[in-house]
Amino acid sequence: MKLGLMSSEKYKKCKICNKAILNTRHSLCNKCYNKKQERKEQNEKSESIRNYFIPTLKSNIKNIGYVDPVKYNQNIRLLSLNPRGFGPDSNEKIAMLKLSKERLQFDGVFFSSPDRNWNSRRIELIKRKLNGIGRNIKINTSDTQIEINIKNGYLPGGTISIVWDNLADLVIKTWNKDKLGRWSSILIGRENRVIEVITIYRLVESTEEGIITSHAQYNTVLGKHNTARQYRQTFLQDLGAHMQNSIEALNVRDILVLGDMNQHIEDPQIVQFMNINGLIDVHKHVNNIGNNKLDNTFKTGTKCIDVVLCTHGLVEYVAGCQMVECDKVVINDHRGYLVDLEIKRYCQCKLSKYDKPRHTILNNRKKSHVEKFNEKVNEMMNIY
Repeated sequence: MKLGLMSSEKYKKCKICNKAILNTRHSLCNKCYNKKQERKEQNEKSESIRNYFIPTLKSNIKNIGYVDPVKYNQNIRLLSLNPRGFGPDSNEKIAMLKLSKERLQFDGVFFSSPDRNWNSRRIELIKRKLNGIGRNIKINTSDTQIEINIKNGYLPGGTISIVWDNLADLVIKTWNKDKLGRWSSILIGRENRVIEVITIYRLVESTEEGIITSHAQYNTVLGKHNTARQYRQTFLQDLGAHMQNSIEALNVRDILVLGDMNQHIEDPQIVQFMNINGLIDVHKHVNNIGNNKLDNTFKTGTKCIDVVLCTHGLVEYVAGCQMVECDKVVINDHRGYLVDLEIKRYCQCKLSKYDKPRHTILNNRKKSHVEKFNEKVNEMMNIY
């Protein structure tokens, strides 16, 4: 009896799981308390996203003359961006991406420097969370496959490509043979009219030692082979060799390179790389931008370090290339690009029955369009 009395005085039940806990001022066990705190933090984060991102989108309605780029029939639209950590756990960025897809009508995203350490489980998880963005979703990722002995376990490099609808139907092959995770590729097209879309991430330049990713990559890979090559120059050489091999061995007709070069596109080293491999700066060419007139693509930078490059044979099929401002797709500090390809004319074939003339939801200020967009905003943000 005494033991029972002491037990009732010393312990009480958790309000959520009814587990016995010490009779203190807390009414929850440690597990339930931690879950409650996590939900609270997630709600606060979602609320901050809602307060920041939604007004940004809605403000576009009030801009005089604001028109989102119209996606024409039988074209495909690609979005190239450095989203800084996009992954299956970043729910707010997934919600933003789905909202932006409704507004900008892109058929695929090509992200450099996303979340790291991709595996089949994480790919399947993000595919489930993207359910509704389009049919027949296909995902291709790259990350470092070489073990690096550094304290925080960070693996340098990484890209992800996510395509759906007509673009997914055009995919012939996806693969990643680069063990450093510097790029991944997908082949799209028909028969002998094939385009290789390469998503790249080139590491920043650094001379620091320790856990800096570029230094870790240099020591682990180049140092093992006793080579004097620098890791950034190695990237350009290896990427050039990869493109040449694709043209010769895989019957690739044209190449499109999207991603973060982490170097000004007009620097002599990049210009030489483009000349050797027969590449054109798509944004500069399509929009008739002169030398030294390119805008910065990093929010706090002064140079154009994110690129859209293609071979000479593909540039005539580029219907448009437009910059996307920071935070307009997901919250990030890089500008991106929307690239429209006249894929029907290039492939000389019709796309699937799902392709219809589509205008963006906010292509004007009609009341019905605004109401439809607001409904979509509330629907998407309530999920997370």
